[in-house]
Amino acid sequence: MGVAWSAQATHNRAGEITYTHVEGLTYEILITTYTKTAAIADRPWLYLYWGDENDAPVDSLERESIQVLDNDVQINLYRGEHTYGGPGIFELLVEDPNRNDGVLNIPGSVDVPFSIRTLLIIDPQAGHNNSVQLLNPAQQNACLFQPWIHNPGAHDPDGDILSYDLIACRGFNSEPIPDYVLPDAVSTADDLFSIDPVYGDLVWETPQIAGEYNVAIRIREWREVNGQLVMVGEVVRDMQISVQVCQNEPPQLDQVADTCVIAGSFLTLLFSADDPDGDLLNLDAIGAPLSLVSNPGVFSDLGAGIGQLVWSPECEEVREEPYQLIVRAEDNDNQVPLMDLETFQIRVIAPAVDMQEAAPVGNSVILEWSPHTCLDALPEWKVAQGVYHIYRRIDSLEWIPGACETGLPESLGFQLIAQVEGLSNTVWVDASTLSYGATYCYRIVTEWPGSGESLASEAVCATIAKDIPVMTKVSVLTTDAQNGIMELGWSPPTDADTTVFPGPYSYEILGRANGGANTNEMLLHQTNPGPFLASPDTVWTHVALDSESSSWTYRVRSISATGEIGISSPASSPWLTLEPNDNQLTLRIEANVPWNIESFRIYRADAAGDFQWIADSEVNAYVDSGLLNNVNQCYRVETVGAFEGPGIPQTLYNWSQEACGQPFDLTPPCPPVFSLEADCVGEVNVLTWADVEGCADDIQGYVLYWAPTLSDSLKPYLTWDDPGMTGFLWNEQGELGTIAGCFAMTALDSLLPGPDGTLRQNESALSETICVDNCPFYFLPNVFSPNDDGMNDTFQAFPWKFIDHVDVRIYNRLGEEVFQTQDPAVNWTGEHQAGGSPSTERAADGVYFYSARVFTIRLSGIVEEHFSGELHLMQGVSPLVE
Repeated sequence: MGVAWSAQATHNRAGEITYTHVEGLTYEILITTYTKTAAIADRPWLYLYWGDENDAPVDSLERESIQVLDNDVQINLYRGEHTYGGPGIFELLVEDPNRNDGVLNIPGSVDVPFSIRTLLIIDPQAGHNNSVQLLNPAQQNACLFQPWIHNPGAHDPDGDILSYDLIACRGFNSEPIPDYVLPDAVSTADDLFSIDPVYGDLVWETPQIAGEYNVAIRIREWREVNGQLVMVGEVVRDMQISVQVCQNEPPQLDQVADTCVIAGSFLTLLFSADDPDGDLLNLDAIGAPLSLVSNPGVFSDLGAGIGQLVWSPECEEVREEPYQLIVRAEDNDNQVPLMDLETFQIRVIAPAVDMQEAAPVGNSVILEWSPHTCLDALPEWKVAQGVYHIYRRIDSLEWIPGACETGLPESLGFQLIAQVEGLSNTVWVDASTLSYGATYCYRIVTEWPGSGESLASEAVCATIAKDIPVMTKVSVLTTDAQNGIMELGWSPPTDADTTVFPGPYSYEILGRANGGANTNEMLLHQTNPGPFLASPDTVWTHVALDSESSSWTYRVRSISATGEIGISSPASSPWLTLEPNDNQLTLRIEANVPWNIESFRIYRADAAGDFQWIADSEVNAYVDSGLLNNVNQCYRVETVGAFEGPGIPQTLYNWSQEACGQPFDLTPPCPPVFSLEADCVGEVNVLTWADVEGCADDIQGYVLYWAPTLSDSLKPYLTWDDPGMTGFLWNEQGELGTIAGCFAMTALDSLLPGPDGTLRQNESALSETICVDNCPFYFLPNVFSPNDDGMNDTFQAFPWKFIDHVDVRIYNRLGEEVFQTQDPAVNWTGEHQAGGSPSTERAADGVYFYSARVFTIRLSGIVEEHFSGELHLMQGVSPLVE
């Protein structure tokens, strides 16, 4: 690892490594170590291992400062800066040659290095990270047989979630020390050494053997990234606990509960402690609220064991994760001062946004609110990414949030209906389906990056006045391309001002087809006038229309003696479409109406043509399964709905048109489970496959896809029409000369008529693709005797495999080329080629040299290989081939 301290005279008692993001990939590293005061001259610098193998892995850091504690211990600070080359997980390491002698839970401790480690994680998805800062010094002695408690005082500047656990101390090469045990394992007594995984309180109940102990506290940071918690950093504090024989008993602090404070308000807390020995007590506190925020609080020791915290955080302190505060009570015993502490959390909550009004306009509501009070205190990027969550319920409800209660509980009946992005936006229009006569109440919860939910706003309410007519029925009575019939109905504008709009009254019905050549809105009908708003007809039947090709949309205009009162929101007839698939039809119903559709009643025609109810659906889609393919089925759907308010109390029933269709097998089967075993020696591939159980029952065949090389695309190579086939031997007769390539399978189902009448067959997606390579083999002998005795007369290659072609050249001792071929077999009979042409002249006996360029067939393509060697040509009796 290459890390070491500058001197070995005095050993470390504790330490940790923390870091701060500077910019880009640059981080500032701070090393904190604890040594005896006598070691001031012994630690002027140290080595830090950055964990970056590619760039200056080790640096020498000079000591920046020294802080002397009141118990003969000094804190040494070393600071450095490093720029990393890119994302990754980097181990920051420091190692000291020796620990103190006699550490009871580390065998042979004086010969075991003191090593501390921190993980710096650079993850582009999680964003840059700053490590925790440990605010409580790692120096706290214990008394024999008395409870001991410590908390590192971890603060995360980024507001990440922290977790705590105990791990083995590290030694050589920063590996866990063999045979290390926790302090409570040293004695046989029933003492307990543990750490709270959430608050970080390290408790020993109670030390049984005097001496020195070392422990390692691991603090991990967790951040939500793409909906999952991921670790973004880790710091380990290695500290020493000195258990001494003394008569002192520790003080006792009263328990403190977690709490919260609204940004912009005051939080005042009192703390009380007493000492069983009657010792005087000093109370103080550590934590980010007192030192690491823009608006810090103040902790005061009021004397007599009483402490007080006063804090007035502002918007800069708002965050989702709570702040941790540690209150400490320490006695003034002359021998070994003991301490008790209480760890609690304070969450700073964003105040509620101030609602202005909810103004009804027709059957919409304009919602307005004041800019959030934190708007000016936040950076622009948080303002831009901030969100107003808008909630709505019908009718008002008296509710006061409890202390620390953010957001809105589900039990109140409020539903999240919208999110307005950008905290500078203060207006939103609720243009959803609102019911006339209903009262809608709204509340807003504010949130920006890292803030968590704010308090919920006060409620503002609006009632939708029924001062225009309201459509209540658009129902298909007859489905026909020319003689369709549509039944219409509406409710009169009962909240209209009859003084402004005196009678007589009448209604105009406007409508348009939603498909076809003419989709323009037309005046279809005007009712006879009547003296009262409800006296004219509020129903009408539209006849002689095309209700088969498309749905229709209608509006109703109310007319008074002085002119138009108003026009209704549009309402369309339910439109039913059918989507065919294998043995099933999917029904989808679309309707643009101003009321809420609560259910869809599905009817199917029987053999006599009468429609029978088969199911209800709460959504606008229904799958009718178990049907026969290519058999016609006809349906109608009745929608059941209502307005939310009391103005129109009745249930609304409306029919769709009749729609018919046939199921077709459009669903491909599942890809087969495919496996391949390459036998390079046998020059074959053993292919096997199996159907996915329960996926399809009509598989009729399979297709094998092959890509000879990685650069080729998979293409169909073989098709089998046998559904019982489960395996195939590739290159069984050596006909392909290769087993290399990428292979995959698909399955084919039944050959049936499709929607256009032509026969079609569904093919599954590709199975898992498996790629294998060849193992080329090519060797040449080193002797032959072309003497026509029928034995070893030809210089030829041993049996080769997976060779595309070769370039073999043979030279005599003078370097003259006597033979050349691209035939992998070579087949040189000893003739001397002159000028590249064969000759009947035999080459002389002797030693020849050959060079071979061999072009092998591989998964990556044609790969050229080179080799050369000596060849002995003998015209007498051929010697044994080596």
